Amino acid sequence: MTDAAGGIDRAELYRHVRRAAALGSDQEAASVVRAVLRSLGQVLPRESRALLEGRLPGELSAEMERFAPPEPDPLLDRELFLGRLTNGLQTEGLYDQTLGGLDLVSSHVDEDAIRQIRAVFGALQAGLPPETRGRLAAELPPEVADWWRDPA
Repeated sequence: MTDAAGGIDRAELYRHVRRAAALGSDQEAASVVRAVLRSLGQVLPRESRALLEGRLPGELSAEMERFAPPEPDPLLDRELFLGRLTNGLQTEGLYDQTLGGLDLVSSHVDEDAIRQIRAVFGALQAGLPPETRGRLAAELPPEVADWWRDPA
């Protein structure tokens, strides 16, 4: 999963994510990778972000840095990761009767987004030393850290 310089190889990263998340193309995998990196950029402290960014191809590192605040927000949680992905997922139409009517609503399939996130995590971890993987897990929101510890 690493290139000649010891960084994460972009093409291999996309192939892993495409296969592990059952996506249709490397282009779709690239979109998922960018979304997950944006979320990671928002929740990881600068020092930890630098450990990951140093292993990424330049444009992916820049993608992560572009969305990074000066300090991570401790209130960000799993919804930050899911929200970026669920907007592009297929939905299931359901009838909502909570307000007394019969309104058609759509419900996002979070399991698909979680599978995609875990696929990206698996690909990223393949190019990271164990101590970096452990450090990043310790700094992620709790449920997201569970996905990091159990990647696809």
